[in-house]
Amino acid sequence: MRLRVLVPAVENSVAGNAFRPLDVVRSRKGMTVEIGNTDAEGRLILCDALAEACTEKPDLIVDCATLTGAARVALGPDLPVSSAITMERPKRCCRCGIEEDDPLWRLPLHKPYRRMLDSKVADINNVSESSFAGAITAALFLDEFVDPAIRGSIST
Repeated sequence: MRLRVLVPAVENSVAGNAFRPLDVVRSRKGMTVEIGNTDAEGRLILCDALAEACTEKPDLIVDCATLTGAARVALGPDLPVSSAITMERPKRCCRCGIEEDDPLWRLPLHKPYRRMLDSKVADINNVSESSFAGAITAALFLDEFVDPAIRGSIST
């Protein structure tokens, strides 16, 4: 088995050249992203890492990210969120997690919520204007940067 680990890291700091709401940036994939919230800066480097991971056409991508405080609001501090387009691999991961006393809880990647990330000035907004479904819309944002051929991916 070949394993490639990408560690995108970012510092959330204030400076004159920092992102501001309504800025538009171009991602590694070429999509433009409207900065709807500067507190979601991690998503901006995660989307580039996912695009880079897809260049090697892997069988599986596992994205380990907190995604958002909304996941903690929904599930508390001890139960991580899992989301994926396909069902089988996340089901297996959740079963293994329960067996090892390290549970995951699967949230749906509910495609109709994708419209909550629509932007008038870019291909996508990095956050939703709604206060609902924050963890799901965060996962949907990241899913936009994964090659559709690699649908076995799991985001946690």
